Parts: sequence; structure tokens; C-alpha cells
Amino acid sequence: AHDHFFRELMSRIEIAKSLLFAFIKTIILKGIDFSTFEIYTGDWIDEYLKESRSDILYRAKLLNQDEYIYFLFEHKSTQDKNTPYQIHRYMQQVWDEHKKQNPSSLKVPVVLSIIVYHGKNAWNVSNSFKPLFAIIEGTEEYVPDFRSEIIDLSGLTVEELSENIELKAFLMALKYSRSSEIFKVLAIIIRMFNSLGKRDDDYLKIVLIYIGSLVSKSKIGEFLKIIRVEHVDGAVYMKTIADVLSENARKQEKEKSRQKEAALREELQRNEIALKEARRKEIALREDAQRKEAALREDAQRKETALLDAQRKVMALQDEKLKEERETVQRMLQKKLSIELIREITGLTKELIEEIQKKMG
Repeated sequence: AHDHFFRELMSRIEIAKSLLFAFIKTIILKGIDFSTFEIYTGDWIDEYLKESRSDILYRAKLLNQDEYIYFLFEHKSTQDKNTPYQIHRYMQQVWDEHKKQNPSSLKVPVVLSIIVYHGKNAWNVSNSFKPLFAIIEGTEEYVPDFRSEIIDLSGLTVEELSENIELKAFLMALKYSRSSEIFKVLAIIIRMFNSLGKRDDDYLKIVLIYIGSLVSKSKIGEFLKIIRVEHVDGAVYMKTIADVLSENARKQEKEKSRQKEAALREELQRNEIALKEARRKEIALREDAQRKEAALREDAQRKETALLDAQRKVMALQDEKLKEERETVQRMLQKKLSIELIREITGLTKELIEEIQKKMG
């Protein structure tokens, strides 16, 4: 809500210009040709602003010079010690793009950063780039530095905000957006616009819708009652605001549902991917186990084959040895050696020798 509100109103040139004249030194403003003051847009800005949706960039030409000055408007609802670093990154983006668009320019444009802060406590972040560096003695002159213009709404009274009613309403809404005094401020804002007549009902509507979007459901009735009582068109304007808030709430609920549905789809896709991966791993493990089992079977078969081959060789050797022994016994028997002597020489049994003798006839 804060980002959208800030961008919505700071995109109006008159509001941006009023903010400059209310808070920036006159000596700076005197050197600027405000007839050339314009909001600066581009694809490169949109790409950068993915990180910060509240930044608004303006530029204007310098008087009597064909050079520009840029104004970076940013809102902060909380304090961030990295703010100078973020702004420096943006400055570099501006310088790079400016050089690309104006290659003949010999100057680097000044980028004046203006931070509109509406936190509860006073801004205490260093307004310098140097504290972000690990400086040691003797290196100070090598460290770049810059400052931002800090508009700390927490330390400003309503009277100090601005004399311009539109700008004052804008800053009051930001300042009291999270305060218990918001309803008191709401009445003051409506009265200020009543004093203008109906010159800018659309602007007031944006301010009221912003405030209404921050009010709890239990306080909406009180919020709408103040509009009905304080606004010159009372009930009609209250109904208009109520209708817009109702429609916005419906859109927000629809968007939340869409986001939830998208998140569920993403989770489902992640689960499907995880399931597919688990199945892939399961198949891989099964295939690996099958390969190992097949390898073990092949190894067992090789060993069994080797064992059978060894057994055949042993049996062949035994048969060969038995054949040689038979031939030896036959020669001994042919030389008329006794069975007892043959047994002692060969170590064969008497029965085997007699069997051989019998086969010889």
C-alpha cells in the first residue's frame, strides 16, 4: 500500500515539484529550468526497480546549460543502513544510461536523491556513503561520498509539512499511516480539501483509499463515518470510497487466491519433479542391482566353468597317469616280475595288478 500510494502521487509532476520547493535549498532550485521538468522512464529503470517499487526518477535541464540534473524520489517506511549503497547503485545506472543517451555530453549529471521517511522513530541511518567502506588511515581520499536529502516526517509537525494542500495531505497520510491519530488526521485532510471546493476530488480519493486500505476491518465503519460527516458531499462520497475499498478488497482476495493457487501449482510441480526424480533414482538403483546381480551370476558361472575345466584336467591327468601305470605294470609282467615285487615298486594294489594281468590274457 505504501509503495503504490507513493508512486501514484509522486508520479504527478506538480506534487514532485511542490516537494522540491518545500524541502530543497533555494540556491539549487534557482539554477534549474523547471519548464523542462519531467518524469524519466525507460526499460532499464523498470528492470532496476524490480528490487524497489517505490523509486521515482525525474530530470530537468540546467538554466543556460545543455545539461541535466536528476531527482530520485524514494520512500522508506523502515530504516535501512544499506540505503546509501542502494542509492549509489541507482546513481550509477542513471549515469550509464545518460551517457548512452547523450554520448557527446562531457559532464556527468548530478543525481539528487530525496528520501521521504515515515517510520515511527527518527531516521538515524548515516547520510553518507563512507561508513559502508572499510577505511584505514591514509585511504580516505580514495573513497567516494555523497549525501541524500532526508525528509524525516517523524520529526516534522503538520504545520512544517507544506503550505500546498495536495502535498500536505500526501505527507500527512504517510506520516500518520500507522498512528492512532489517523482518524483525527483524516478529518483534517477532508476539511482541507473542502476549502478547495471540488478542484481535485480524484486526488483526495487516492489519499482516502490509501488510508482506508490501512484501517482494520473493525474500524472501517468509523473511517467511513468520518468521511460522511466531514466531506461536503457526505454520504455520496462515503459510498464512492466504500465501493472502491470493497472492490479493492475483492481484488486483493482474488489476487491472494491466485497467488495461493499459483503457489500450490508450483508446489505440485516441485512434488511431481521430486517424485519423478525419486522414481528415476529407484529405477537406476534397480538397474544397478540387476547389473550387479547379473555380474555376480556371470562371475559364478565363470568360476563354475573354471572348476569343471580344472576337474576335467585333473581327471585327464589321472587317466593319463593310470594309463602309464598300466603300461608300466604290463612291461613288468612281460618280464616275468612277480606281482609282489611289482606292487612294491609301483605302490599299486595287488588287485589292480592282477586285473591288468588278467586283461593281458
